[in-house]
Amino acid sequence: MFQLFTFKRKKEKKELMNHLNEVGRQVYGDEYKRCLEIASTYNENVVKIFNDWWNGKCVSTKEYESQFPEQDLKHAGNIILETVSRGFG
Repeated sequence: MFQLFTFKRKKEKKELMNHLNEVGRQVYGDEYKRCLEIASTYNENVVKIFNDWWNGKCVSTKEYESQFPEQDLKHAGNIILETVSRGFG
């Protein structure tokens, strides 16, 4: 296994992990906001579909998809694919 960091003290490890978690939280938060802004340029359905996906709901079942117009599913799907291609999800 490739090891990026070595630590001599637990305090160093804890500080680095806290820093990495904070950076990760910021990056994911920024991506979520960016995607919601894009989704909101369409309508509330696209926002809901994206938000459901982001929060772990399966949005590709027939039952779920039947609740929305095809065009909204397409727009939300494009946003989801873009964010996945950027390394999220």
